[in-house]
Amino acid sequence: MHVRKKMNRKSKKVNGYVNFPVNDPAFKNTGEGGMFVRLVVWYDQDWMMCCGGGNHVIYDECLVGTREDVDAQTIERDFEKELKLIDKQEERNFPHINEEPQEPFTHLERFISIDYLAALTIGSTGWSGFDEKIGRYWTCTYEDLTEDGKALYDAVQKLYDGCKLELLTWLDT
Repeated sequence: MHVRKKMNRKSKKVNGYVNFPVNDPAFKNTGEGGMFVRLVVWYDQDWMMCCGGGNHVIYDECLVGTREDVDAQTIERDFEKELKLIDKQEERNFPHINEEPQEPFTHLERFISIDYLAALTIGSTGWSGFDEKIGRYWTCTYEDLTEDGKALYDAVQKLYDGCKLELLTWLDT
């Protein structure tokens, strides 16, 4: 079994292709452990010429948002609306997350994502940013990617022409 070192948790250290706003005073570092961003490509049967080829991720930390719901960052704080928005994103990407395990459905299967064509972790930090003014965690958008990150995103978009890409932002608690 591989044991991951957690030496950079709760630090401002950054790896990868995401410009995490670790020094932006609009975001309070909550000290929860860090954040990471995954780029996923939704499975499209029109793209695949044969069966298989799907990839999954495990719900291994807390999903705090996607680039699709980032417009919600501009709305006034509404805690109930935020919870519903996150629940919607969780259920869309992890459709069995709220189901009770039943035979032959095992406990682990609840935490397996939908089929993706690709799933890449593209950035990681020990920083955990929360905007108290709008009441939500920082969520990565295309504009938050480094130049190399944008080039990677664009290349993946070109490779999977016509498929939906999504940036998922996670909180390490």
